[in-house]
Amino acid sequence: MVNFLSHPVVNGFTNAAALIIASSQLSKIFGVNVVQAEHQYETVYNIFKAALHFTHWPTLGLAILALIIMYGLRRINPRLPYVLVAVVVSTLISWATGYEHNCTMKLDQIKSNDAVRAIKQYNGTVDKIQELVDRRIQLNADLKQAEDVFGPNSMAAASVHNELSLLNIEIDELKEKNQVLKQQLWLFHLKSADAGDGTKEFYDVQTNIPGMTYDQNSWRLLVGNRRIDSTAVKMACGGSVVGNIPKGLPSLIPPKFDTSIAFNLIPI
Repeated sequence: MVNFLSHPVVNGFTNAAALIIASSQLSKIFGVNVVQAEHQYETVYNIFKAALHFTHWPTLGLAILALIIMYGLRRINPRLPYVLVAVVVSTLISWATGYEHNCTMKLDQIKSNDAVRAIKQYNGTVDKIQELVDRRIQLNADLKQAEDVFGPNSMAAASVHNELSLLNIEIDELKEKNQVLKQQLWLFHLKSADAGDGTKEFYDVQTNIPGMTYDQNSWRLLVGNRRIDSTAVKMACGGSVVGNIPKGLPSLIPPKFDTSIAFNLIPI
C-alpha cells in the first residue's frame, strides 16, 4: 500500500515519526516528569515549562556529554559503535558519582500538608478507578446476559447499557483528575532535615524553622501509575537509572480467554 503513496507523503510520515520520537525524550534529557497531553506539542510545551524551574542539571550534563560523544565519534569514523560508547561512558559516570539517590520513608515523615493531601487524593482516585473498572467488567457480563435472555433491544439490556455508559464517563473523569494530581505530585520539591533519630523529615522549600539544619538537595516524589504506599513513599534527589533487571525468563501462564471480550474487540 505504501507504494501507492507519493514520496512527499511518505517523507511526511517518516519525518513526523522522527520528530515525535525525538521530542518524547526531552523530559529524560531535562530530568523532569510531565503528564502526556492530548497533543504532542502541548506535551513539549509542558516539558519546557517544567524545565525552567526543575531541570536536573546532572541529568542534562550527562545527556549533552552523550550527544557530544555520539556526534564526535560519528564524525571521526561512522563505523565506530558511537551509541554503545556513549552508553558505557554515561553508565560508568553514573556508577562512579552516585547519580541515583533515592530513599523510602513513611508518609508521616513528609511535613508538607499540601503534598500529603495530594498523595491521599491521588490514592483515593486510584482506588476508585480500580473499583469502577471491576464494576465495569461485571456490567459487561450482565449486558451480555441481558441481551441473550431478553434481546439486544429490550429494556433490561438498555438499562444495563445506560449504567455502563455512565460508568465509563465517571471512569474517564477520574482518570483526568488522576493525571492532574500526578502532575501536582511531580511538581512538589521538598528539602529534608535530620529528625534526630536517624531518619529524615521533608518540608516545603519555603519552610524555615529556626535551629533546624536542612540539606542542599531538592527532593521529589516518585509517582507511577499505582497508589502510593503510605509506609514506603519513594523520594529521589538524583537522576533516573534503569535499575535492577530481573534475572531469567518470565514464567508462562495461560491467558484467561473470554469470548465476550474477544467479540467486542474484533469489530475494532
